Amino acid sequence: MFNQPEQFIQEKLSKKALSANTVRDLILAAFLLALQKNELTLTEEVLSEDWLEAKAIEIREKANLVFASIEAPFEYPTRSQLEKASDLLKKAFSMEKLAPGIQSEFNQRHELILSKFCKPL
Repeated sequence: MFNQPEQFIQEKLSKKALSANTVRDLILAAFLLALQKNELTLTEEVLSEDWLEAKAIEIREKANLVFASIEAPFEYPTRSQLEKASDLLKKAFSMEKLAPGIQSEFNQRHELILSKFCKPL
């Protein structure tokens, strides 16, 4: 999932509705993709697999802390918990400092991902 975040996102978004944990993973992949694209604009070099793996680990660790801080289950959060966690992650990763095009793309992708959230029965 995290070695090819854009492909993972596209594949999952082709579905009509998604489970809470899939939406969570897609949101984390969207963060990774945006940060990866931003880093590419800054360095103008190909990023190593090690960079991608380290950033994915960092995102997941921060996500675990964020979910714990809002007392939300990491595995099956509600939509409102996902939204709150996303807001905190946006601050943690300074997403407002991304290049404008990347920031806009991230926001659109993020909203599309959340729109696919399927409430559990």
